[in-house]
Amino acid sequence: MMNSRMGKTREPVWSGHWGLTYMLGVPFRTRMTEQRMNGMRDRRLRWLVRHAWRTMPFYRELLQRDGLDPGSIGGFGDLQRLPLISRDDLRNAGESAWAEDLSAKRRILASTSGSSDKPLPLAYRLNDRLRKHLIGLHCMSMYGWRPWHRGMALGSEALPVNHPLARFGISRWAWVDPSQPVKEWLTAYNSVRPHALHCYPSALREFCFEARKQGPLRWLPKVLSVGGEFYPEELGALAAEVFGRPPLGMYGAVEGGRLAFECEAHDGLHVRPDAVHIELLKNGQEVAPGESGSVFITSLINTVMPIIRYELGDLAAWKQGACDCGLWWPRLTIFQGRKGDVIPLPGGRRVPVTRLASIVGKSTSVRQFQFVRRAENILVLRYEPDNEKEPGVPEVCEKLQQALPGVSLEVERTGQLPRTRSGKVTRYIDEFEKSAS
Repeated sequence: MMNSRMGKTREPVWSGHWGLTYMLGVPFRTRMTEQRMNGMRDRRLRWLVRHAWRTMPFYRELLQRDGLDPGSIGGFGDLQRLPLISRDDLRNAGESAWAEDLSAKRRILASTSGSSDKPLPLAYRLNDRLRKHLIGLHCMSMYGWRPWHRGMALGSEALPVNHPLARFGISRWAWVDPSQPVKEWLTAYNSVRPHALHCYPSALREFCFEARKQGPLRWLPKVLSVGGEFYPEELGALAAEVFGRPPLGMYGAVEGGRLAFECEAHDGLHVRPDAVHIELLKNGQEVAPGESGSVFITSLINTVMPIIRYELGDLAAWKQGACDCGLWWPRLTIFQGRKGDVIPLPGGRRVPVTRLASIVGKSTSVRQFQFVRRAENILVLRYEPDNEKEPGVPEVCEKLQQALPGVSLEVERTGQLPRTRSGKVTRYIDEFEKSAS
C-alpha cells in the first residue's frame, strides 16, 4: 500500500545544500572505498524517490500505476523495481515532472541541444546547477587543471561570465561562439592562451584543420579534452599532430552533467558514482560485461527534475578488469554513439553512422561532413572541402561504396554545414523516414 503520510525528509548532506562541505567533499571522493560510496549513493536514491513522489505528479502517477511504495526503495538494489522512462515521457510530462515546492522564478531552465531529436526542456535549482558544474570542474582537475588556470570552451557548454563560480574566482573559463568563422576561433585561442581547452569533437576537428593551415600553435594547453559527442578514434591522430597528444574524452549529457571521463591510461571512461548511476540494458535486462546495451542513467544531482532510469540513447559496454590508473570506479566503452545513428539499408541491413564517419574522418581533404538518407537506397555525403584540389575525396567515396553494397552514394560539395546553437554538426539526417511519416 502506498504510504500517503510520507512527510518531507531532509536532503542528504553529501549531495545536499550548497556549501563548504560539498565543495570540499568532491575532490576527496576518488579516495572513498566502494563500500562507503555505495552507502552514500543508496541514501541519495532513497531521498530522491521520496522527494519525486512527494513533489512531482509525473513520478507519483508512475509509482501509483505500478503499485510501488516509495518507502520500499532502500537503495540501488531496488532500482530495477522502478519504471524505465524515455525522453518522450519527460517531454510529454512537461512541468508535471518538475518539483512543485520550487517557485517558477527560482527555477533555472535549460534544454538539450536537439541535435538528434526535439529539445527536452530541463529545470534546476541554483544548488543543483552549481553541483553539476563543480563535478565537471573536478573531472578537469583530475587532468591537471587548477582553478587559477585559464580555460577555453569551444563549441561546448562553459560557465557564463556572471556565473557564481566565475564571480568567486573558482573558474576562469572563456567561451568561444562556435557560429563565428573558424579563423576567429584561433584568434580567440591565441588571445586567451588557455591552460585547458575543452571542445566538442566536431569543433576540435575544424580547429585542427585551421591550425595546420596557419602553422604551429604558439601556445599548447596543459589539458586537452573533448565531450558532448561521440569521440571518433581518428580524431586522436589529428589532435596529436596539432597539439602533440590526443585529447582525453569526457562523456556527458545535459540531462546528467559529466557522467564519465577518460584517464591517462586511455582504457575506457570512468563513471562518476557520486554523480550518476548507469545501467546498460537490452530488452530491459542488464547486459553482460563486454556486451553492448542502451545507456540508462539515474542522476544524483538534479532535485527539481529528477532523472531516474532514463534512456539516454547511447550504446555502450562495460570494461572488465582493473584500470592501470588505480581508480576503482567502473569503466565504460562508448563504441557506437547514439542508437538512432544507425542507417537502415535495403534488405533489412543496418550500418552505424560512426562506421561511415570513421572512413570520412580520416580524410585530410574533408573539413566537415554529414550523411543524408534521401531514399531507401540513396545516401548522400555532404562535405565541406579543406582545399580546392580535394585529392582524397574519390578514395573516400570508393571506401564508402564498399561499406554500402546495394546503395547509391551521391556526393554534394557544400559551404559551411548548419550547426546547432552549441556548434554541433548533425552527422545523420533521415529525410526519407521524415517524408514517409
